Amino acid sequence: MSETEPPRRWWHYTVGIYVLPIVAAGKIARAKTGVPRGERPAVWFSSRPTWEPTATKGAIVDGQRREMTISEMVEHAGGLVRLEVDVAVVRHTWADHQRIGQVDPRMATYLEAAAREHGADPRDWRVSYRDVPLGKVLSVEASDDGQAWEEVGRPAVEGLSLCSDFVERVKAAATQR
Repeated sequence: MSETEPPRRWWHYTVGIYVLPIVAAGKIARAKTGVPRGERPAVWFSSRPTWEPTATKGAIVDGQRREMTISEMVEHAGGLVRLEVDVAVVRHTWADHQRIGQVDPRMATYLEAAAREHGADPRDWRVSYRDVPLGKVLSVEASDDGQAWEEVGRPAVEGLSLCSDFVERVKAAATQR
């Protein structure tokens, strides 16, 4: 008798300071920044159960751009956050996106190599070419280390219901910026 693999769970990884704007907008919007001309904007998801390295945010330090550490994202960006969505939302694989998303093949090779260098696996990625309404979000989880996750939000009649402690933490981080 063979064991079956549990169904994959899919998350949109981000940081706390971006969650309140997502809730206010009523959707996870397709990427607008950093999308090369001609490429289809998408919402990115990962099935990786720990922090998705490609979701790491950048910082400008002494005039130089660099990736933030987990600790910096926790302290200055309101923590690590992921929004789980139903599998029906995440229809297109990385291979699909390269083909139908009009990704420049040289850019795809570069992105994949850089992602692998940081410990990411493109087989874990999916995209949606539509904004994702909050009604498709199953839960919101936060983490201080990218390993252990705690639920901080659930679907509500209108949008998402977030824990007040989490909201306060995010607001405090946003005012430090």
